[in-house]
Amino acid sequence: MRTLIPTPRARRDSRKSKYLRQLCGSLIFSALTAPFVVSAEELPGAELTGFGTIGAAYNTSDKVDLLRDLSQTNGVGYSRKIDFGLDSNLGLQLDMRSASGIFTGAVQVVAKRDHAGITPDLTLAFIRYAGDDWAMRAGRVGFDVYPNADSRLIGYSYVWQRPPVEFFGPLIFSHFDGADLQFRHRSNAGEWRFKIYSGITNEKVEVTPTTPFFLLNHSRLHGGHIEFRHDPLSFRASYAELHMANENPALQSSLDQLRAPGISFLIPNAASVADKLQMRGKVFRFSAISATYERGPWLSEAMIGTTLTGNTFIPDYKAGFISVSYRKSKWTHYGVVSAIRPLAETETAIINPGTPAELASGANALNSQMLNQRAWQTSLTAGVRYDLTAQSNLKFQIDYVRSRNNLLHRRVQPDWNRNATLLS
Repeated sequence: MRTLIPTPRARRDSRKSKYLRQLCGSLIFSALTAPFVVSAEELPGAELTGFGTIGAAYNTSDKVDLLRDLSQTNGVGYSRKIDFGLDSNLGLQLDMRSASGIFTGAVQVVAKRDHAGITPDLTLAFIRYAGDDWAMRAGRVGFDVYPNADSRLIGYSYVWQRPPVEFFGPLIFSHFDGADLQFRHRSNAGEWRFKIYSGITNEKVEVTPTTPFFLLNHSRLHGGHIEFRHDPLSFRASYAELHMANENPALQSSLDQLRAPGISFLIPNAASVADKLQMRGKVFRFSAISATYERGPWLSEAMIGTTLTGNTFIPDYKAGFISVSYRKSKWTHYGVVSAIRPLAETETAIINPGTPAELASGANALNSQMLNQRAWQTSLTAGVRYDLTAQSNLKFQIDYVRSRNNLLHRRVQPDWNRNATLLS
């Protein structure tokens, strides 16, 4: 019988460690944006803009690949000490407007690194119809269950080099096909905003470097948020549900063996373990609250959220961060504390005495994999941003990462000490 979970490479060839000197003096060109307007004779009521990030990242540890988010198979550290694919991307956006201004639309294409290399992705394609205090979009729209979630590829739209990984990294998709509806109510006390949305997802999720990705196609999404703004404060409460339509192909062999006839005599809780490992039919529930304070040169943000999956491959977790930045002239200094923690204990396979060695070995590998999928990580971040123009800047950031589990990592080596420093 095959093992339930394939084991990764345990060793790699030795490398020279001269990369730090190569990185010194290399800052990040974050969101180097060059908008331009197409002439009215060529394309009336349209504006074409471009944006991009050229990013270099260096990981002090060569025992693990650190990721930006779960859409990536390769990271920085084990695969390469210096990496230009962690944060780099290139995008184009076409904005359109009718003569009356009631109808608008946008099409956005972003190229970034994924399992197939540098590939373009149609991230937005919608038509918007708006009144004075309401608006409706239909088509491909961004998933903004968290503030900044639908613009996290546009580097100049936020102060950091990348959104806090512990909070935004586990999000397994960024857009969906459907519609959203937003209302606004203004009064002397402040402004209320309400948004609801529904549709289906269409993205791929990377699993490991040696196993296939699984598709989110046809998974139904519903959600909304309530937001209150009164300068200098704003608050938001969000909730969304994702109904998984497909199975993770990397888990299919394990599921088949756990459900094989007679397996319960050897692994008595095999059926329960399989049910919790299964992805198809699960409902992922995202909820979050956030607060923002912005006055003068100060910008402070705090967010906390939970994701309940009922699944052991992407287990239930809670995450949050606090970010404070201060701007003086063209310079902005910032610091972030972010963390993610598991919410539930993982049920592991119970192996009865007398279980064949090959099956017991596979079950133990599965137990180890499920326990390592739990999310326990903390990052301390410090950085500086220099604004070249209103839409382009340079950033330098240092992240100190301390981790116990592997959800946000790839190619973890057995002798990693669970600490790493990321310079970018």
